[in-house]
Amino acid sequence: MRNATDVSSVGVLGQYPPLNWNEPIALDDADGDSVYSGVVTIDIPYDKMQFKFMLNNSVIELFNQDNRLVTFKDQPQVTYK
Repeated sequence: MRNATDVSSVGVLGQYPPLNWNEPIALDDADGDSVYSGVVTIDIPYDKMQFKFMLNNSVIELFNQDNRLVTFKDQPQVTYK
């Protein structure tokens, strides 16, 4: 998400556990540069997953729009930027 303002927290919601569509997993901005990051380990037999970010524990990005999609394609680790 670019150009977001007044952000105090960012979390991720998603399709497969440990993610879900009700409670976000918090991401971290440890160095205060407004770039939030985190690690979510998902053991699934699928090749893709839908997700969205949540701002300030209340604002779901891309509301009423398609979800973000990450594709795994038999990779042991995927980085989404």
